[in-house]
Amino acid sequence: MNRIVSNISIAALAMTVTLAANTTQAGTYHTPTSFVEPTAWNVGDANTTYQEWDILASAIGTTPDVGHTVNPAISSTPGLSVVDIDSETPGTGFVSGSANYYSFSQHYGIGADIYNHGGPSGAGGLPAGSGTYVIVQAGLSLNGGTGFFPGTLQIVDPNGGAIAGGDNASAIQQSNLYFGTGIPSPFGPVDYSEDLWEFFLPNYVGDFRVRGDIIVHSSFDVLRVDSAIISPGDVTLDRSVDGADVDALFAEDGNSAATAGLQFDLVADGTIIATPNTTDSDIDELVHNVLGTEYGDSNLDQIVNPTDLADLTLNWLGTGKGWADGDFNGDTIVNPTDLASLTLNWLFDNSTGPVETASVPEPSSLILLGAAAVGVLSRRRRA
Repeated sequence: MNRIVSNISIAALAMTVTLAANTTQAGTYHTPTSFVEPTAWNVGDANTTYQEWDILASAIGTTPDVGHTVNPAISSTPGLSVVDIDSETPGTGFVSGSANYYSFSQHYGIGADIYNHGGPSGAGGLPAGSGTYVIVQAGLSLNGGTGFFPGTLQIVDPNGGAIAGGDNASAIQQSNLYFGTGIPSPFGPVDYSEDLWEFFLPNYVGDFRVRGDIIVHSSFDVLRVDSAIISPGDVTLDRSVDGADVDALFAEDGNSAATAGLQFDLVADGTIIATPNTTDSDIDELVHNVLGTEYGDSNLDQIVNPTDLADLTLNWLGTGKGWADGDFNGDTIVNPTDLASLTLNWLFDNSTGPVETASVPEPSSLILLGAAAVGVLSRRRRA
């Protein structure tokens, strides 16, 4: 499994973790690890989990020894175990003298049970449609260039069942963090690799298992798993839903969910539709149902008013623009089409605050106001 990036859009690539080494204590082979911190959240943030293993004390249910932090609290503790290859039953691997997992005789697997905030022991109360963003980092020695068998590192449910987005082919990133040759080990010099995988599990907030199959004579050394609950509509996976998500979704118009990323498929039909006011439109789902607003609301305060008109006017005829600039159809240009969208939804108000109408122009005068502003800007550009 030599690919570095799989099924990742430009928007999704922008939000992936920064490969900056930390100083986590490692095991026998490579100290410190090259494991990285998530960029979209910090360990201990709300609705996240962190668990990391180095000293593997037991073949079944080893608890994290490097660190384990969840917020809010979850009553169950994650465990790492040796399992049979291609199954969830206890495997033939064992704990070596260097506190790693190993097998002399045949291939084996590992399974890390992670307890999530929407699972039976979690606090629950998560928004409908939330998903889970999972980052897996693992280090192991290689046998003939292989550690994990290609395509086997995946996310499954606690019983080994498939989860949408958890199969290896759906990983939004796979990266090599470290590769070393001639690394000292109890069995002589070995090749050693530390790798990272990222997954997004749409509409899934339950417990899960990190699962992978390992070649015989490969020593499994260290594991870190981070996870975060992702709100509906957060297509950039940065733990906020804003204009950047609207722009990112517009950019994926017409792509398949497999190509763009499952987080973009808000209506779950396999295709990304980012045309406003159309059937099964993902952009309508984001604007209307997630953000609770209308086309024309540039600052996403759930009101279409002179503030939004000012944003549009300021960027009139500009290119390379986004939602916050007044581009309401995703063509990256602020032009009469966007003014028409704003006009159509003028004085839309879905906010909870008081509505101030005395100083707000009527829709008929809005067009004149916009035209006047356009004329002023055009004269300035010519000057």
